[in-house]
Amino acid sequence: MLPARDGDLIRPLIRARRTDVLAHLARHEVPYAEDPSNRDHRFVRVRVRREVLPLLESLSPRIVEQLTGLADELRDVSPLFIEVPDGSRVHLGRVQRHALRRLLAGDAPRGRIRLRGGWEIRLDPHTGALRIAPIET
Repeated sequence: MLPARDGDLIRPLIRARRTDVLAHLARHEVPYAEDPSNRDHRFVRVRVRREVLPLLESLSPRIVEQLTGLADELRDVSPLFIEVPDGSRVHLGRVQRHALRRLLAGDAPRGRIRLRGGWEIRLDPHTGALRIAPIET
């Protein structure tokens, strides 16, 4: 799947469903062009879109959202391990990596992420710097 942002290129509708985009274009009478290769069943991507995804959606209506979420996780560049002050490495699970991304983006409800081994990642609210320190009790 193409990324939503690639350098200066922004694809604002990359996550939108085709039916929603076509409805918007029709509602606002926006002209558009269609690539003929998107109807050519010789291409696997076309068969997946036209045959496989509808079948999967009949089995699980939210499959597209689940697959895009999985794709996001696989593309995730957050670290799997983080080194703590004692020199050991602590594994970051999916939830911790998500929390770390939110923390760095400024979207976290609190500035701490608990780690195994009695450590936590803290965000200094004044400097925005991350620190790894023992969990305060």
